[in-house]
Amino acid sequence: MFIIRAHHLLCVLGFKGYGYSEDFIDNFTKIHKEVKKKSTIIKIVCEKDDVCKCCPKLRTDCLEDINPGNIDKAVLSKLKIAAGSIYKSETIYRKLTDCIKVDDLDVICASCPWLEKGWCKQGLKKLKDKLAV
Repeated sequence: MFIIRAHHLLCVLGFKGYGYSEDFIDNFTKIHKEVKKKSTIIKIVCEKDDVCKCCPKLRTDCLEDINPGNIDKAVLSKLKIAAGSIYKSETIYRKLTDCIKVDDLDVICASCPWLEKGWCKQGLKKLKDKLAV
């Protein structure tokens, strides 16, 4: 089981192999690969998670920079689920595509410096297109 912050569900969709350090990138690459499998179990939280554990910004200014807790709460609200919920990845990503519009990321992720790259929006759109078939 992976423990994933609610907003990291969106980050997984846009992950391109870039990040804050080599340890962070290696860790996120592993998580990205596993979470894409349909049967992976994910516990969704609103606190430090398996992605955060290798982030060098966690020990410095992450919480002040983007206030990830607020982004997590916004995602949880859109999904209409509580922190601590456990899902198979295919179920939570189906729910994500049903409940979150691509343009919602402009509001949900407004404080995230990665938003401007557009990768998460592209990833969400691609997933929506794939699941619509």
